[in-house]
Amino acid sequence: MKSLFAIFLIALPFSILFGQIENIRVLSWNDITGCNPDTVYGLSFEKLKLDSIPPELSAFKNLKILNLGKNKLDELPDFIGDFKDLEVLDLSKNEFSIFPLPICKLTKLKRLVVNRNLFESIPDCIKYCSDLEEVDLWDTPISGLPEGFYALTNLKVLDLTGLRFGPTFQENLITKFPHTKISMEPPCDCMK
Repeated sequence: MKSLFAIFLIALPFSILFGQIENIRVLSWNDITGCNPDTVYGLSFEKLKLDSIPPELSAFKNLKILNLGKNKLDELPDFIGDFKDLEVLDLSKNEFSIFPLPICKLTKLKRLVVNRNLFESIPDCIKYCSDLEEVDLWDTPISGLPEGFYALTNLKVLDLTGLRFGPTFQENLITKFPHTKISMEPPCDCMK
């Protein structure tokens, strides 16, 4: 009985940690009129057809979740890198032709969703996002991963669905991330 209680006490902080992010209320930009920016922890701009980010967003320094998915964004303002507590960033289905560099300043980021964008490479500075647990690159035409990506030792989920890599690349990736769930297409003979 004592050992069960000890296991419960050890597991409790993990459930609190992961439960906290799931319990954050994500507000839409229209919902925050009159809100104190310091009390907002989740914001969604999803499907607003934005081609730029409102500068007023810079006041929301305590964000843990930011959804900018399904817009027409092609760059991020530098102030996004100032969101030091950000844990979830969704940039899916936008028009980024270059990986947004402010992401590399988000050292507490746990989940990065950048699927269905246009960039073909990820910068080596991704290594500074050392808390990353999930990266979704589905259908984003990257040609490989930088050396810094392999420093992401906390990675649990990597989605490369929709991309074709050769068997050598895939075997190397699986070897370097043995405890990561990796989703990939079958290997092709198109590249190593």
